[in-house]
Amino acid sequence: MADPIVIDGSILEGGGQVIRSALSLAFLSERPLILHSIRAGRADRGGGGLKPQHLESVRIAATLSGKKLTHDVKGSSDLICETQPIMQDNSENGGGAEEQSNVVVIADTGTAGAVTLILQAALPPLVFAAKRNTEIRLLGGTNVDFSPPIDHFELVILPLLKKMGIDIDYNLIKRGFVPKGGGEVSICAQLNRDNSSLKEKEEEGKERTGSLKPIQLIEQGEVIKIVGNIVFTSGFNENIINEFMEILQMKLNKMFSVPLNNASIILNLNADMINHSNTSNDNQVAASSSTPTITDKNNSSDPQIIEDTKNQKGNLSKKSFKKNKKKQLGNVSVQLALHTSTECILSCNYLRTQSKIDNSWISKYIDKLLNDISFLLMNKICVDEHTADQLIIWMSLAKGTSKIITPKQSQQTSQHLETVIHFAKELTGAMFKTTELESGLLIECNGIGLC
Repeated sequence: MADPIVIDGSILEGGGQVIRSALSLAFLSERPLILHSIRAGRADRGGGGLKPQHLESVRIAATLSGKKLTHDVKGSSDLICETQPIMQDNSENGGGAEEQSNVVVIADTGTAGAVTLILQAALPPLVFAAKRNTEIRLLGGTNVDFSPPIDHFELVILPLLKKMGIDIDYNLIKRGFVPKGGGEVSICAQLNRDNSSLKEKEEEGKERTGSLKPIQLIEQGEVIKIVGNIVFTSGFNENIINEFMEILQMKLNKMFSVPLNNASIILNLNADMINHSNTSNDNQVAASSSTPTITDKNNSSDPQIIEDTKNQKGNLSKKSFKKNKKKQLGNVSVQLALHTSTECILSCNYLRTQSKIDNSWISKYIDKLLNDISFLLMNKICVDEHTADQLIIWMSLAKGTSKIITPKQSQQTSQHLETVIHFAKELTGAMFKTTELESGLLIECNGIGLC
């Protein structure tokens, strides 16, 4: 047996980022991967070991990578990941090769654990290691604390990965909030090999590699478009929601002198009237198991999609508001994506859980968002830190040199970015260089050109 790769889960960030970084790249090597001291740096968040969200992250990443896990149980502080194909055809008749690859892999936290963090571990092996036409379904929280909202993936990460040559079919089936979760997201993804190597294709007789394209985001440019997803759950009345939307629109217009600088602002309102503080998980697709559930696409039923309840003007229809006498929490989630003339997508988001449903918090909440935007603009940042730590893995796998400018290390709110750079370098062999600039951190990566 080859010597194992041993990873100390307590180093650097010392939490879930270590797990996600390591397992997202486990498909690259035939060597066993051993993690110990898992989440030892998270004593401040209920102690170490695998929580439901981390457990589903490692299980789905291992499944997609054709790996076998040992010690993958809740609370485990160590984990062994080794090569052993475990994906099987579950269709009744076995089917042909095309049918056998047509599978759905489900990861269900059974809690409000963040599906976006599971996605960080699952997406690289889905693109590079899983069978073609594989679909993943992630169940849990879509808009929860200590994680990017699913809207960040939709409005920021997805278009940037498309720019690098990844085709992603994304479907938000249902949102999930604290404390019950219950959200569901479906993802299919593959490398667009034709468009990622046009030069090789044009040169007769040269083998086409179809590698991921590098990305360079080093000039901020001018903001030309702002897209936002604003989500309210039950508990907020129509007046509060409309007041929030009006103030946000007004302050964005003022900040960007709309329409003087030709910037367009598109705010999408999603008011989900389900009482997420009291809903059960009865409609979730599958419960957690030793490995994520694998089903045949052709035999699975279509999920029910919850539609937005808004009229053409963006305001809520009065018919969508139903009285609910039970005391409940109200969740507000905002994701803004600022598109620039140099193809940067600047991101800021904020989640708030309200126990008192009134309008006293609105101006303070919106000002926090605008302050985050001002910070990015004033410092000429091209990629915010939470987007940057999700791009690093892809930069390490791309063919060529990627460059991004993100906030200085002293301005970052966590060690996530430093952690993912460390493990991307160790597990892929990609070369990284970081340079402190006057107003930001330049990260350069010479990727390995994985096909």
